Amino acid sequence: DRGKARRALQEVIRRDASATKVDFLSLLSPEQRAFVEDPAKLKAAVCGRRAGKTEGLAHLMLKEALIYKNSLLPYITLTTQQGKRNMWPVLRRLDFRLGLGMKFNENDLTARLPNGSQIFIVGGSEANELERLRGGKYPGVVIDEAQAFGPFLEDVVAEIVLPATIDYQGWIALTGTPNASCAGYFYRATTGRVDEEIAVHHWTAFDNPYLVDKTGRRFF
Repeated sequence: DRGKARRALQEVIRRDASATKVDFLSLLSPEQRAFVEDPAKLKAAVCGRRAGKTEGLAHLMLKEALIYKNSLLPYITLTTQQGKRNMWPVLRRLDFRLGLGMKFNENDLTARLPNGSQIFIVGGSEANELERLRGGKYPGVVIDEAQAFGPFLEDVVAEIVLPATIDYQGWIALTGTPNASCAGYFYRATTGRVDEEIAVHHWTAFDNPYLVDKTGRRFF
């Protein structure tokens, strides 16, 4: 009935309004905040295991999704299943904790906010997945586990991702763990060996505020 529809609309408006007031930065460590707040158009984070990299990325994408209504934010990693394992639990936990009212589609791996914005997972080693990014408009794009991508990563950034961020004057975030082989675009990008100007951040598990034992005490 009309009353039920009106109440549903009011709840959506309430959630949207409350979500835009979320102080995401207060939930992060200083190192994570520095990365999220960095205004650079191309930024990178080199983090050790259990450093809270995925947590920082989730906050970064949610913050942008709430600023730009009806926007799309791709989270790219090697495969869609890996992306689901990495990002899905973090987004679900933040949605529950902050009452964001997100809807999770398990079929196309899209997380939709009440304001119409969507965070979606893309498999970077799957050609058809990357091709669907062409022609899109994104305020921000994340490429995670970038150290594991092959030589094609540089072309993905230059030919597919970078043009798609122009409309919003958006950013690209490359993140990963240290590369033992000391090779590849991510290694070169985070060691000053490319022409582009890239803001590089580093942090480790010692800086992860969420790394606690079952009693709630920090490990470090």
